Formats: sequence, structure tokens, C-alpha cells
Amino acid sequence: YCAIDYENVKNHFHRAQITAAGIESNLLQCGLCLILFQVVPTDAFLEAALMNWYLAILNLSLALRMDGARTFEEFLCCDNFSGRAKVLLRDRRQKQKLRKQGINGRATIAACCLIRFLQVQVPLLILLEVTDLILTFLS
Repeated sequence: YCAIDYENVKNHFHRAQITAAGIESNLLQCGLCLILFQVVPTDAFLEAALMNWYLAILNLSLALRMDGARTFEEFLCCDNFSGRAKVLLRDRRQKQKLRKQGINGRATIAACCLIRFLQVQVPLLILLEVTDLILTFLS
């Protein structure tokens, strides 16, 4: 993990590409491990490929300010995407306004529900993985 200063990068698409670099590197490492698995069929390469695939999917999530959330924020040109989803789901008047907009408003509400679900689900998955890893080493 490294902190990156975006002040010099003015283009939102360039910022999105920078924030997606972690996801891209996980997918690149996954592909390289799969190629190496074909050359030297050992379980270590397959496990490394699966771990990088899992990390890429985890990075894509819209929770915990992961790279996926930051990438979506750059594409949509809004800050604190997940925080706004949380506020929107608590505000009844805002939800009523969105429902009146038809399918687009309902889709926005559904997306906010999905984001909130991921904000709870992803930390639980991480906790389960860490617990599984600890129990594997203890047994």
C-alpha cells in the first residue's frame, strides 16, 4: 500500500487509471502465475494465481475505500461515493425524490443498497480469511 498525491493529475481518467493500478497488478500476477503453472505444474503457482484473483476481486469492491471505490469515484467525479450512499439510504425525502424519477432513481437506490451490503460483507470476508489462515497454521 502506498499513498499517492493526485494534485498534479487533473484528468479524471488518468486518476482512475492510477487508482486501478493495484487491481491491474493483481490480475497481471494472476496471469503470470497461471502461465508458470502451465510450464511447471506445482500447486504453489496455482495457489498464487487464485490468491491474486481473489485480491483483485476484493480490490474491485466498493467498500472500505478500496481501489474499486476510488476508481468509481474518479469516473463519476464525486468524492466519498460510499459515504453518500450511506446518507442517501437514511434520508427518506431523498429516497422519495429518487423513486419519483422512475427506473433511474430506483437503480440508484439499489446501487446504494449494494454498496452498503458490500461495506459490511467485505470486512467479514477478510476476517474469515484471516481466521482461516491462522487456524491453518495452528493445526
